[in-house]
Amino acid sequence: MAALLRRPRRRDLSLLSFALVVGLVVEVVLGALVVYSKLAPALVSVHFLVGLVFLGVAVVLHHRAGIPDSAATARPMVERVQIGLARVLLAALAVVVTLGTVVTSTGPHGGDPKAPRFHFSLHSVAQLHGSSVEVFLAITLVNLWVLVRRGAAPAVLRRAQVMLVALIAQAAVGYAQYLNGDPVALVAVHVAGASVLVVATLRFYLGLWEHSPAAIPVEELPMPAPASPVAGGAV
Repeated sequence: MAALLRRPRRRDLSLLSFALVVGLVVEVVLGALVVYSKLAPALVSVHFLVGLVFLGVAVVLHHRAGIPDSAATARPMVERVQIGLARVLLAALAVVVTLGTVVTSTGPHGGDPKAPRFHFSLHSVAQLHGSSVEVFLAITLVNLWVLVRRGAAPAVLRRAQVMLVALIAQAAVGYAQYLNGDPVALVAVHVAGASVLVVATLRFYLGLWEHSPAAIPVEELPMPAPASPVAGGAV
């Protein structure tokens, strides 16, 4: 409602807000299916993944809402290779969280205790998920190294460091889960950590651009006022 009522109305904010409404409806329907299926792990996983997409749209909306209306031009704060690495990072994050849901749906806490689990080896899928986290960490470190070498702005480096801290904390919780028999309390912390990591990674990516005010055409610039005549015509 705020996006529709604001003046001037911005198409990007309206579309992102509408996407949140659609996402909420999808999550409600999925939630009902999860209940009717007695918490089947596969549906619980889909419900969680759609929830992360929903969260991602909210982060983008929050970011776009902070951009002034006059700031029409987006200028990269880093070089093309760094933007490419950041996009690889987003793809790696998608793999990490998807494999994480596979691990949870294979283990004892993926849904109702009586619901059938994925017929995978918990040890194998946990190792695969752990390997994807290590790849994600390696890409993050390469990103940081390139940013430092290329003299990135302090704000960009700070967001990259926040992302790295979130990733290390999340990995520590995951390994603690694995080594301690998958206690349910750590599963809850790990789920919350995945959300934090998604937010931190998206904020890092979105922060690679700065928005400058749109240039005013020359013909629209105010003309200087004519000089007043000198009294008596004397110079």
